[in-house]
Amino acid sequence: MALLILIGMLRIIATYTVFSQTADEPAHLAAGMEWLDRGRYRYEPQHPPLPRVAVAIGPYLDGLRSFGTGRMSREGNRILEARGRYSRNLALARAGTLPFFVIACTTAAEHGTEHRASCLESLRAEEHPGNHGAGKGEHSGSTPSQDRATSEPKPFAYCLPHVIDDQIQAVQAAPDHEGPSRAMPESAQ
Repeated sequence: MALLILIGMLRIIATYTVFSQTADEPAHLAAGMEWLDRGRYRYEPQHPPLPRVAVAIGPYLDGLRSFGTGRMSREGNRILEARGRYSRNLALARAGTLPFFVIACTTAAEHGTEHRASCLESLRAEEHPGNHGAGKGEHSGSTPSQDRATSEPKPFAYCLPHVIDDQIQAVQAAPDHEGPSRAMPESAQ
């Protein structure tokens, strides 16, 4: 298991300098850096600080600090472009997400398939927050990622690998599936 996680981590790291930043990476970096450098968390506090601090810890340990621009995305972009080392700063920020990848992998491996059915059932449930029982009158009060038998929330990191696995199996079981080297349809030739 550790070898598979390591391989996954290395494949993720290999993409750090290949792909440019996503639209929200500067904002998350700025919010985390504000917390680390200034001891406050005012940029968009609707999101929890832990993942944002995780993204900012690499650049912070490398000596980068908040610029105090007041605008979250502008602040994050200034941090990424600091010292003329955009690729390095982006890679340091992205490295902060690796612990979450490891947690997701080990959680899925640790729980195996014994709770798979309840997890998938809870994610596929008809009653989602805000739909008031899908027209059945009352909202059940449980969330889509909640185990209905115990009313305990299922960690998303545990449920997601099962959903992905089921989707892969469904594609592979399709009658016209020919694998990765699937032939081009005649209409497209």
